[in-house]
Amino acid sequence: MTIALVTSSLEPGKDGVGDHVRLLAGQLDARGCACRMLALNEVNISEPLDAPAESPGGFIPMLRLPASLAWRERHRLAEQFLSAVRPEWFSLHFVAYGWHRRGIAVGWGARFDQLAGPSRRHLMLHETWTWLGACVGAPFRLRLLALVQRACIVAILRRYRPEIIHTHTPVYATMLAELGFRADILPSFGNVPIAPVRDDAWLFAELRRHGLDISEETRSHFWLGGFFASLYPEWDPAPLFAILRSAARAVGRRVCLISVGRMRGGEARWESFRETYPDFVFVNLGALPPERVSQVLQALDFGVATTPWAVITKSGAAAAMLEHGLPVIVSRDDWRRPHGPTPGPPPHPQLILAGPALEQQLIAGLPKTAPRARVGDVAAQLLTALGAA
Repeated sequence: MTIALVTSSLEPGKDGVGDHVRLLAGQLDARGCACRMLALNEVNISEPLDAPAESPGGFIPMLRLPASLAWRERHRLAEQFLSAVRPEWFSLHFVAYGWHRRGIAVGWGARFDQLAGPSRRHLMLHETWTWLGACVGAPFRLRLLALVQRACIVAILRRYRPEIIHTHTPVYATMLAELGFRADILPSFGNVPIAPVRDDAWLFAELRRHGLDISEETRSHFWLGGFFASLYPEWDPAPLFAILRSAARAVGRRVCLISVGRMRGGEARWESFRETYPDFVFVNLGALPPERVSQVLQALDFGVATTPWAVITKSGAAAAMLEHGLPVIVSRDDWRRPHGPTPGPPPHPQLILAGPALEQQLIAGLPKTAPRARVGDVAAQLLTALGAA
């Protein structure tokens, strides 16, 4: 099977969907597919980059085209790149903000239709219209933006005409079904490869540098909880932190909360937690190489997700924590659709919704599992869906 995986950006470490596509392509390639990766709207480069990407099975042809280049030229180069091996499947991985800074992807349906040509068409909607504007109580500005994004996505669906549509969450599938489009669930997976060697000594040295007196001998005196990437401004930490404080006192532990990755504007708020919660230790490790991120995740006792429960399966950060064997505390359940029911995520033994039972669960001990990457399972599921079509 020949597959072109197409997205807006493939900048390593700077674009979550791009990292997702790179990892998925590697697994598809390892399973015997002839893959090509194409980025059509790169904002971090000024000239086309035609260079293969390394994968478990060798190298995958990859072309990255800058957003600053006229569309006519981007179209010509993309056509030339794809015509070398006219792919059986054109697999579009879409998130609205990859195509416009406000997610208003006007006119892209025609462009995708032209590039796909005679190939069969798959669409992976990593997000539908902005989830912040599609919930009860959203400000008018965000509700209006969500409506505009929805109109753009509907126009793309009608023009691009995908045979198969996938998305990550049941709530997104429900929203699409109400517009007349069937979408199946393709699970998310983490973008952080699991480091083969765990290195707690490195992390403990880093935590001591931040003022936490921790070592192998004193490790059992602490709960290490982790935040990965975005710290959403809508998130209220007070309910969760009250539970953590009470549970930690009951078992005689101290809570250390560690942030790793880019917070995307949440740094000042993180620093403010030090004053509000002086009995906790807050450490911001920032952006780290993937191997170090994996080592941090493997050393934690639990992860904390600030994405709402209803859309938690869209979160690549939550997926990465789960793959590293962590129980993930989902500390928000405030997202509701304006009309109709709000489906929750599929059951998962390591996803824990914060509530009255959480304190006793913490005291009893949240179980960890062995790290296991899911990208291979997702690649196999995608191939099954394409083959069945």
